[in-house]
Amino acid sequence: ITSEINIYPQPSANFSATPQPTTLVFPEISFTDYSSGANGYLWNFGDGTTSDNPSPPINHTYSDTGVYPVILIVTNEFGCPDTFTLDVVILPDFQFWIPNAFTPDDKNGKNDFFVGKGICISDYEMYIFDRWGDEIYHTTEINKPWDGRAHEGRKPVQIGVYVYLIYVWDCLGEKHRYIGHVTVVR
Repeated sequence: ITSEINIYPQPSANFSATPQPTTLVFPEISFTDYSSGANGYLWNFGDGTTSDNPSPPINHTYSDTGVYPVILIVTNEFGCPDTFTLDVVILPDFQFWIPNAFTPDDKNGKNDFFVGKGICISDYEMYIFDRWGDEIYHTTEINKPWDGRAHEGRKPVQIGVYVYLIYVWDCLGEKHRYIGHVTVVR
């Protein structure tokens, strides 16, 4: 008794996605197909949309932030499948706001601290200088705002204008520098 076994070649699924990571400012991703031995394609873009185009749409646009597992399943003429998955990362857009005055009076619990606030911040550093250029406050934590005191919190500063230097690193690792004035009002 002779049995015949047919061995068919296996396709190989592979692709790249650029830019990665990106933000909602540039949510359009270009997919480049590197699959071989395939004649059937099923793309799942991870956001509820799919495509069966033999090559990916040149671009796919995402409408929200998140990590999207993009799955490509290829098949060959014999029905043999292969799968490749790649995460596409869409981050929030970097935004940063800095107030120009605050009232560290401890009277009403409002506006008692000076700090920048934003979205998509991975690291933060702030320096406060008096009008002579002396450093009176420094922090590397965005959750430790300036309370209007100088020299490690030993004494309240006078009413007036102070200079800040703030470095912020966004979630893509880019460094942003802000220099300006903040007014202390009591």
